[in-house]
Amino acid sequence: MIKASRASFEDGQLEAGVVADLRKLPKDKMSGDQQGLFERARAAFPSLTERDVYIGVEDPSPVLKNGRVTMGPSARVKIGKFTYSLDGAAEKLGMTPDKLRAELEKHMRELGVEAPS
Repeated sequence: MIKASRASFEDGQLEAGVVADLRKLPKDKMSGDQQGLFERARAAFPSLTERDVYIGVEDPSPVLKNGRVTMGPSARVKIGKFTYSLDGAAEKLGMTPDKLRAELEKHMRELGVEAPS
């Protein structure tokens, strides 16, 4: 369950994330891919299901591609107090960095992250 969300693209820097209580996720309404990602995340980061936690992405140099904000090479994933490189987070989740990047960018669009006009 998402308790709060935030997305900003200011001064060339991107930050997007949510505060979530993953204990209350409606797993029965999740797709197979979403359930798989949740289970991998829970195994890699056990504290995710113990309390409210911030999950987000920070990128000091996002890229604009086809009018969309995409993550640049220095994007980092933040989970609670910990920050991981995109490659490091993907490895912990048992997925490729490209797959994680696609998932994160999809969620950023859902949060309303847009290129500045």
